[in-house]
Amino acid sequence: MGHRSIPAPVFIVCCLVCPLLADETVIHYSGDSWRFPGRSAATGDYMPSGSNSLFDRASTLRPDRATGGFSDDLKIETSYAAFLGRIPSAQIDDVFRRYRRKIDANERFRNALRRLMEDRSFFLAAKDFLQNGGRFEAWEFGGRYDWPSKTLGIGLGCNEGSFCEPVLEPDTTLVHELLHYIFDKRDSVLYEAADVGGADHQAIAPLEERFRIAMLISLGRSPLNENAINGLYGFTSSGRLGEQTQALIDRGDPEALGRFVESDAFYTNYVHSGMVSTLSSNAVGAEGDYIFTDAQVRDLAYLWAINATILRESFRLAAAMMRSSTTTWEATFANGDYGMRFGSFMGAFIGRLQLNPSSGPSQAAREAMTPWLP
Repeated sequence: MGHRSIPAPVFIVCCLVCPLLADETVIHYSGDSWRFPGRSAATGDYMPSGSNSLFDRASTLRPDRATGGFSDDLKIETSYAAFLGRIPSAQIDDVFRRYRRKIDANERFRNALRRLMEDRSFFLAAKDFLQNGGRFEAWEFGGRYDWPSKTLGIGLGCNEGSFCEPVLEPDTTLVHELLHYIFDKRDSVLYEAADVGGADHQAIAPLEERFRIAMLISLGRSPLNENAINGLYGFTSSGRLGEQTQALIDRGDPEALGRFVESDAFYTNYVHSGMVSTLSSNAVGAEGDYIFTDAQVRDLAYLWAINATILRESFRLAAAMMRSSTTTWEATFANGDYGMRFGSFMGAFIGRLQLNPSSGPSQAAREAMTPWLP
């Protein structure tokens, strides 16, 4: 199917008692700054609120919208479109047969949809969309979810100059637009609230970026990609992580590279870059903008932190393999052994998060990766 398998862990979901938080300040390169409830004072890591706040139910629902939630736990925050929990091809074939008139006939589109349906979370949401009368359509560019017309339109290519990586399309747009359906069907306040740009976009951004990271690595490519991984090329005063990482790669010093990606500065910079949009929007409080609660800010930071740890550990593994084999950065990611090690790490990492969220993503990721380092 064009990407490597990632083993599925066994999950047990636990509740989280919220610890005291230490405020953090995000500083934009322009000098603007915003404070937010950041890492736990107890663990020193970004933690979820424990209230599932991104799916807080709206008090008033808009008419003509999907509603009622899902019978299955989609594990959106940790697993969505990360190629965990593989779906057998026979089940995917059955969905394509049953809803053949509701899935666009474009071959490239169908191949992308079939690839993504191998992921448990995506499969359950896409099947639910079709069961409820939804229709998948292929377009030339862009994407749009519209429940009143029950369509989810997906662009097959990239507009010139857009934030778009051709090798990831139309998969990325499918991941993005189906998330709109998920937030809608869950009656999330982020979807239902009146907001100029759609408040659920703030939650979709880190989830979509996690997919981009996992997909690039599954294709044997480095996630150091300015067209795909926004958080590595952000706008904080600490500089652009992608450029700083590339400079160490170009210097040919895997030891220094390993120290840098393991640093707190790397972790914090990525999370802060991801949070700029939410925090700046909250601070401005323009008419028509949704104001995120402290719990929602925490949960968004947690999503970005999960991404940061995945990137950090993927880079830590690459640096370790470069030290032991003297291969190049690009060749390391293309190596099948790297893909096997990273896939095993992902299964163990996400399993740890769902088993014990109070451990925090940073420590859980480090423990999950250590057995797979050369």
